[in-house]
Amino acid sequence: AAGLPDRSDPLWSMCQHGSWFFLPWHRMYLAAFEAVVQHVLGDEEWSLPYWYALDPDRPSTAVLPPAFREATENNPLFTTERSVLMNGGDPLPDVSDSVTEALLAEDFSTDTGVSSFGGGERSSASFFGDEMGALEDTPHGLVHVLVGNDFDPVTGAVLRSGWMGSFFTAGLDPVFWLHHANIDRLWQVWLEADPSHQNPPDDDPAWF
Repeated sequence: AAGLPDRSDPLWSMCQHGSWFFLPWHRMYLAAFEAVVQHVLGDEEWSLPYWYALDPDRPSTAVLPPAFREATENNPLFTTERSVLMNGGDPLPDVSDSVTEALLAEDFSTDTGVSSFGGGERSSASFFGDEMGALEDTPHGLVHVLVGNDFDPVTGAVLRSGWMGSFFTAGLDPVFWLHHANIDRLWQVWLEADPSHQNPPDDDPAWF
């Protein structure tokens, strides 16, 4: 039906959330998209930039980058399918401490995802599991909903929905790719922050 995701291939519309597959699946997604752009540009050296939306050291950067807010006719980075406030240059709420808290998690994964950096362990893919890790929750999820949607300041109800606010449409907003490039970068930051930080072992059949 028109407007619904194409599920003619069982591996399509299977973006991973709420488990330890969240980070590696999105890394694969970023790599595939980057390769497409490199092909279109004819430039194998091109790489995605990242938007550090919630930088604990520079809270003032919690504003949608200017290039994405310029509502000119020939600017493909701008879309009205985004929060009016974000397009207007309003800052995200200062919850940058969530980045620090995620980076302080000791383990990549736990059985339930609680107190983990990367999410809960599971043996099968899940579009939306129940084992969300600290990084996926906030900053990742919060940036998604605040960039995508406008909310009633009193009730918190969604007044207007945009692309970034839905799993099915988030990738249509160009800033999605910069947001996820940062989430992927933070994975590497976590690994390098402490020698004890490790990804799950490659010989774990569920992870592999």
